[in-house]
Amino acid sequence: MLLPRVLRDGEGICLKTSLFGKSLSMPVGFAPWAMNKIVHWEGEAATAKVASKNVLPFILSTLTNVHPK
Repeated sequence: MLLPRVLRDGEGICLKTSLFGKSLSMPVGFAPWAMNKIVHWEGEAATAKVASKNVLPFILSTLTNVHPK
C-alpha cells in the first residue's frame, strides 16, 4: 500500500506572513488586471473589498474602469 508523505494532516497550519512590516492573513495577493467590469459590475472596487476584508495586498491597474469619487 502506498502512503502519501505530503499534503497530510494540514490542520493547524498557519499561513500568516508579513510584507513591508504589515501582517497578512496568507502569502497571496491580487495582481493588476485591467477592466474588471467585464466579469463583475463593481469592477476593481469589488476586488479591493475582498482584499481589504482578508488583509491581502491589492495592486490597482492603470487601466481601471472604476474612478474615484
